[in-house]
Amino acid sequence: MPNTWFQMKQFKVWQEQTAMKVSTDACIFGAWVARQWCKKTGRALDIGTGTGLLSLMLLQENPRLQVTALEPEPAAAQEAARNFEQSVWRDRARVVEQTLQAFSVSPLPSAYHLIICNPPFFQGHLTGNDERRNRARHDTLLPEMLAFYSKRLIHSEGQLAVIYPTHVWEQWQQAAGREGWRVTQALHVQPVPHKPVNRICGIFTREGSKETAIPQSLLIRDVHGDYTPTFKELMKPYYLKV
Repeated sequence: MPNTWFQMKQFKVWQEQTAMKVSTDACIFGAWVARQWCKKTGRALDIGTGTGLLSLMLLQENPRLQVTALEPEPAAAQEAARNFEQSVWRDRARVVEQTLQAFSVSPLPSAYHLIICNPPFFQGHLTGNDERRNRARHDTLLPEMLAFYSKRLIHSEGQLAVIYPTHVWEQWQQAAGREGWRVTQALHVQPVPHKPVNRICGIFTREGSKETAIPQSLLIRDVHGDYTPTFKELMKPYYLKV
């Protein structure tokens, strides 16, 4: 999709000169989680925020949410800070340039009601020439690390929201289960009818039911290559053209 189609209310997240692109997967994930959290109150932690996309989507939909955006890569942290400063939600967001490991042992870390993460999940794949893009996309945050450190930072009744490719989902579920996380909601994302589900979004809690969550499904494009009504309805608060 053309990147200029994506816009938050009153604020364009993507600029042509921005080095880190906005993906359809991230947009779907952010919109889906923001919908679940549109009426809740509390503190959110966005792990590996990148451009700040997920944080901004949460802030747009929930005026009662305070967001801390964690980003270890200096250039990305500066980019997210610029995006926050240019938004109308600047007073409810802050960027912390730090790794998850260091942040989790900092003095008096907050207990977060929501932790959201679009983690790097290209484990074992060949890297390219762009070192910054490699760090954002490859295995600098393994599922085991995310599950462990999120447990240290979450509120007793908090939720953890993640997105993974289907081939990594089982590894994530096993890592999450060892730390006491249980899935309460799931969204299976299918790009087109003739291709299988390739992404799974999940919301986890450490206090949830042991019953298996019944997943929702989202088809992005129909047999004609057009966006489906379900996709359009989910994304209409964010896309200029859909």
